[in-house]
Amino acid sequence: IGGVQGVIVTIFRAPAFIVTLGVSMILQGVLLDLLPPGSNLISLVGQPMGTIFSLYMPPLASYAILIGVVVIFAILCFQTHVTRVSRSIVSNLGTSVIVPVVLLAVVGAATVRVFDAYRGVPVMVAFLLCMLGVFAYITTQTRFGLHLFAVGANAEAVRRSGISVNRLKITAFVLTGMFAALAGMMAAGRVLGVSPDSADTTLLLE
Repeated sequence: IGGVQGVIVTIFRAPAFIVTLGVSMILQGVLLDLLPPGSNLISLVGQPMGTIFSLYMPPLASYAILIGVVVIFAILCFQTHVTRVSRSIVSNLGTSVIVPVVLLAVVGAATVRVFDAYRGVPVMVAFLLCMLGVFAYITTQTRFGLHLFAVGANAEAVRRSGISVNRLKITAFVLTGMFAALAGMMAAGRVLGVSPDSADTTLLLE
């Protein structure tokens, strides 16, 4: 769905807001058609999606994931610091690496502690952190990420350098659609159901 929207916006030059809003309204209509007869809710009770996103992790697993996130973040920060230094760009090890890593570790540990006082860290939070780590690496440490930011800054300059701007834009729409789908699945899994009113309050914001 994201790819289709990307093609319409990129190839046919349609306004992105109009396209995304229109598709959202179409999907609302599809949801109405999928509702069981005489019901205003698609129940996910007992379904795998509802079960997975309603699970909580034990404290040991939560801290293990936190350590992994902190380590990956530290590596990324250090790589960025080394790259900046190698290019004669001013970069301080303390403010560029040590302070952010320590801050993340402290805030993360405090957050896990708060969650553990309740029922534990939800599985979907760990999943989101993993996704965040993966795409933080992709957008900051790969050529694709560099090109993506470049298109956002100056698409014409990117086009003149021989990079396919349309392909990058469509890819961005595909990724955005994927994230929107994952967010919808998580939200539905948490409340164990989907109804036509699920996104009424945020439809115009989307």
